[in-house]
Amino acid sequence: MNENTLHRSKNALDLKASRQLNRRDRPGDEYMSTNALLEDGAERVDEDANSSEDHHEVTVDLISKLQESSYTIAHILALAAMLVVIWWINTLGGLSWKRGQAKLVFNWHPLLMVASFCFMTVASLSFRFSFLQQRLDRGRLKVVHGSAWLVAALCAVVALLAVFRSHNDAKSGFVANMYSFHSWIGAAVILLYALQFFVGLFSFAFPPRFVTPEIKATALLFHVFAGPLIYVLTATTILLGIQEKEGFIGCAYKVESADLFPFLNIRKIPLPCLVGHVLGFLVFSTAITTSFALHNFGSRYEQRRVN
Repeated sequence: MNENTLHRSKNALDLKASRQLNRRDRPGDEYMSTNALLEDGAERVDEDANSSEDHHEVTVDLISKLQESSYTIAHILALAAMLVVIWWINTLGGLSWKRGQAKLVFNWHPLLMVASFCFMTVASLSFRFSFLQQRLDRGRLKVVHGSAWLVAALCAVVALLAVFRSHNDAKSGFVANMYSFHSWIGAAVILLYALQFFVGLFSFAFPPRFVTPEIKATALLFHVFAGPLIYVLTATTILLGIQEKEGFIGCAYKVESADLFPFLNIRKIPLPCLVGHVLGFLVFSTAITTSFALHNFGSRYEQRRVN
């Protein structure tokens, strides 16, 4: 190897060593960009957390306002349903409790069942967004809650008596009892209702000595679950009853050609059926708004945020 080649190799090694020395002399430079990225990432995490928290507050506030509106709307719809069922009974001939007028005696059944449903609406919502909460303590709210359920139960009992009285009327002709799907579902709902009522009565209103706080806490879990469920099942049973009654009335109109635009023929539907339709929609809407007002979005929304 000649001298020029050795000289070039030595210069290259010296340049490499010089660069490495310069890097050791400035150790902070190689970490400067990393620290900047970490600081920027931390700021972004804080911004995302604040944005998520703001979004959470806005969502909770919106849901709360919607539930308060549903609370009010549910009461209005329940009152409207009560007025419409009175109208419906009037189109069906009115009321009676006399022998030989079985159809009019039966009319007590839908009237009182809808009344029961309306009182159930009041009872279910008594602990939610109620103006009563600003005026009554929890003990008195329990009295309002229990009283509304009691009135609902009494209405349901008389409504059932009306069915058996009308079906077992010798002057009007005997009719079979408990043969329809509506009646079977209704019986199941009434049994659930009775169980719910007595559990609430002896767990919270007049608890015996053996009912400990632990038993009350457990009973409350099932009570809170069963109440809205029975309420929705009651609404469903009422809708089945309206459908069954309309089947007896005969709501179909005569047509001589394909009925391609049925909404143009709404006027041909008998008035009792039209009023029954309106009543059904009111019961349906009341159940929806009440269920929305009762639903606990808080814990479920928090779980979704965590997950």
